[in-house]
Amino acid sequence: MTVIMPAIEKFQIKTPDQKTVISEHGPEELEELRKQIEGTDNIIQYVFKKLEDSEIDL
Repeated sequence: MTVIMPAIEKFQIKTPDQKTVISEHGPEELEELRKQIEGTDNIIQYVFKKLEDSEIDL
């Protein structure tokens, strides 16, 4: 079995209802984002790069 894990394109900080994007950040900023949302109800959403069909058909 092969697991295909796409690369992270960006992170979004969103409101708890996931309807509003508060801010967007690069993939290298995860630790800082975790600190920013600490003590809030906001969430971090991962946005992945779309895989090309050739990458899926291994």
